[in-house]
Amino acid sequence: MTRRHFSVLLAGITSAAFLAACGSTGSSSPATNTGTDSTLSVSPPPADAMTPPPDRSTQSGIRSASEATAETVAPQGTITVTIGAAQFLATLADTDTARAFADRLPLTLNMTDVNSNEKAFDLAEALPHDAENPGTIHTGELMLYGSNTIVLFYDSFDTSYTYTRIGRLDASDGLSEAMGAGDVTVTFAHQ
Repeated sequence: MTRRHFSVLLAGITSAAFLAACGSTGSSSPATNTGTDSTLSVSPPPADAMTPPPDRSTQSGIRSASEATAETVAPQGTITVTIGAAQFLATLADTDTARAFADRLPLTLNMTDVNSNEKAFDLAEALPHDAENPGTIHTGELMLYGSNTIVLFYDSFDTSYTYTRIGRLDASDGLSEAMGAGDVTVTFAHQ
């Protein structure tokens, strides 16, 4: 074994030990805590909800909701989501999409109301995406629709559409009231 191979092997073992230590703290991630309203889960919207505008495209690569829930961790830590005077904490998913989104922060977006259950904003540039059908959308989920539409959901519903997970609010109490009925300005920033 060459010195280089040994160094690579040692780095891999060190990384694995670090990741194992991080996962054994005994605290449960908000994404795996299924006893709260802010749980990461997904369901199809009512027939009158979630009709995307014509410029949105449906993605392939559907995964089950249990697979989606398992991959929600905090690669970048926690971010803040500010809507008027209300501020929420959000945990990012462990996805390339979440990392690319976090790299663009801070972002202040004038988000448009869609179907009285979500606010959406079309970015000028696409983010990496790997869409899945979550089945049920839960209040406080932050997703990517297509390749460039940031969506923050403020109401839970079932859906047949596909999204790429960015993250979710740690607690969504008061989110619907903060979002209001029309368009709203939302700031996403590192904590």
